[in-house]
Amino acid sequence: MTAKVVSFINMKGGVSKTTLAKEFALHFSEREDNKKRVLLIDVDPQMNLTQSIFSIFGYAPSREIADNIEKENENNAKTSEKNPKSRTLKVSEASIASIFSGNISGDVEYEKAILRINDYLSIIPGELGIDFLNRNLDSSAIEKGIYNFIDQHTLKESFDYIFIDCPPTYSSYTVGALVASDHYIIPVRPEAYSILGINMLLQVVSSVQKNNRVYFQDSGLTNLGIVFTSIHSRPRKGIENLISDIKLSKSFKTVPKFDNNFLYNSELSKNLSYNIMMSNSLKSKNNLRVLVNEFESKL
Repeated sequence: MTAKVVSFINMKGGVSKTTLAKEFALHFSEREDNKKRVLLIDVDPQMNLTQSIFSIFGYAPSREIADNIEKENENNAKTSEKNPKSRTLKVSEASIASIFSGNISGDVEYEKAILRINDYLSIIPGELGIDFLNRNLDSSAIEKGIYNFIDQHTLKESFDYIFIDCPPTYSSYTVGALVASDHYIIPVRPEAYSILGINMLLQVVSSVQKNNRVYFQDSGLTNLGIVFTSIHSRPRKGIENLISDIKLSKSFKTVPKFDNNFLYNSELSKNLSYNIMMSNSLKSKNNLRVLVNEFESKL
């Protein structure tokens, strides 16, 4: 077993890259047959992926935050007709910050970085305000940190997939994610500035590979393709035209594209703990299954 490390990345925010990384991971780890062991890595300082996974599985990054959430849940339960029983949240001490800071002083302990959710799903949680925490670190500690941690703990032998949720900006964190990756996926919401975001990303990837050749000697960084996200079953003509423009653009003629789109589901943006695998949406489940099958075929 050798894990494929895949970055979900775009230089433009709000394109569902976090959602796609989360839903892919939950599909592989929760499906009925042929489950895969997945490690999620949250490199985005906004830590939306971490918040969603913590909300789904009942975790918090500190006891103080856990107490506040529990109190809020109790208050909401009192005003709810259903009055559900609130649960006690577990506290996770794992954080990606330990990888970056520990990369200076030596080896990083597994448990300080990785939270094991269950037999098939683990996460390296993000850290809110990590830019501030790491302001005195050498950029190389951040840019090589994830790669070194994966190598140190032979994580490619422990997992089938390692999915990295990247920030929507160019920084040392972006470089660190790509240096550790074998492949990347570009989630794209068809909007007026989508093409600019894709162009910028392709330039970033090219620059990272040129400046870090030693990490890509055995194999390059493979673009698995553009995935169009938040697409309605019957998209408006304008959206269809935008998708067509991107697919037919001379700039992206050689850039792979997924045949299947990631369909719109209004619940995904409303509730942190909502996820397709544990929902009742057959349409979204079927869509996710088809998209994941295409992803596997590309590998």
